[in-house]
Amino acid sequence: LVHRPGSDSRQALHLTGPELNDWGAVLELAFSPHYCYDASAYGGLAFWARGPGRLVVGVRENRVVPTVWGGSCTADCYNSHARVINLTARWERYAIPWSAMRQRGYEMPPVDPTLLHSLQVLVQAPDTPFDFWLDDVAFLPREGGE
Repeated sequence: LVHRPGSDSRQALHLTGPELNDWGAVLELAFSPHYCYDASAYGGLAFWARGPGRLVVGVRENRVVPTVWGGSCTADCYNSHARVINLTARWERYAIPWSAMRQRGYEMPPVDPTLLHSLQVLVQAPDTPFDFWLDDVAFLPREGGE
């Protein structure tokens, strides 16, 4: 059991892994059973985290998920909207608005929160081995909202 100071939460997700030489490791939280969630009522993602190193946090839309996995992508798939987060040893709250998430490449479309397939936390191979904690993953209120 882990208790994050200032929280009623009694548990958190702890992920560790060895050095990886290929692309890294990913934690994916898929929306099911339909794998498409309309998060347009929200303004982005928020969570608490701690640990050494760097994470890539983002969302996958149905349009970047291959058709075999329930998406609509047939070419250049897996290009999620994401943001790099540099962790600290202390618990910190991170808030990432949709507008701060980007895809690889130029002139890529912004996040369409009506088409979310999943939430992702990625550790790239150069950032391994890894050892981090996550807690209270939630959607951010829309700007000007509650």
